[in-house]
Amino acid sequence: MGLPRSETDAWIRLASWDADERIPPAMYERLQGHPNYPATIQGFAARVLDISRIDVSFDGICKDVSRYGAAQWVVYLHLTGGLNLPRLKQMCVSSRLLSPGRARALLLYLRYIDFVEPLGRREHGEAAQYRPTAALFAAWIALARAALEAMALVEPATNAAIAKLGERDFLHALLRHMGEGFLQASMALPQDTSFFRVFLHRNAGLQFLYWMIVMARDHGDGFPPRKPIALNISAVAQDLNVSRTHVRRMLRAAEEEGLLLRGEDSRVQFTAELAFDSEFALSTLILGYVISAVKAQRELSLQSVAAIAS
Repeated sequence: MGLPRSETDAWIRLASWDADERIPPAMYERLQGHPNYPATIQGFAARVLDISRIDVSFDGICKDVSRYGAAQWVVYLHLTGGLNLPRLKQMCVSSRLLSPGRARALLLYLRYIDFVEPLGRREHGEAAQYRPTAALFAAWIALARAALEAMALVEPATNAAIAKLGERDFLHALLRHMGEGFLQASMALPQDTSFFRVFLHRNAGLQFLYWMIVMARDHGDGFPPRKPIALNISAVAQDLNVSRTHVRRMLRAAEEEGLLLRGEDSRVQFTAELAFDSEFALSTLILGYVISAVKAQRELSLQSVAAIAS
């Protein structure tokens, strides 16, 4: 409603990427079969690492799936009835990603990095209420922009969504749909897997995966990487702000779990299992942002129609 024809056409095209509950196999094939698909995943990984290097708080929520999920859900809860510890605990239990005890620790952590703040005074016996800060919303804008700009290499119509990230109503609707989608995915996916244990639940595990993807790109490889990747443990540790011992432990775990092959010349190579898991995880993440953007725009358009009709 009320959009220029070119923008309307872009949203109509973007709507072809929408999905409910589960992303169909044909949509994965459509994304992964595009000539620009490797550059899409590589570009997203590179952008997230770039922002993490200059923003300590942003870096914090990208360290593992627990912190990412907590940051996702504090915004979702704020936008859907209010943020407090009991509601956050319930989200963690429902997702199976976190224990209720970890929810309290992560809420304190998000307060520590100034992503969450108390919301006024509370009455005796009531749960303390909190709200996300402007800094947390800025972090989600940065993540959404990174994902959508990467996707624009495959679907140029995604630029219509990028242009609306600065609009409060659109951003809030997108983040609500992201929260719902992330919860559904967490509930549906098997979590006791090598990929979860090594790269999602470990501190800086996903960033380490991004680091290898970008390193492979810089040496002319595609995605998933097919060639051995030169690995400098000290450089990885410094770049990801973790210890060299931690990097060695991640490498050892990845090798023991059958995700990486290690050569004698300090090179590592993705196994078929890691290639499959990383494709599925990162494709799902990118598509999740696109799907949420489509749903957000549709929701706002329906609200506009209802307002006109009334």
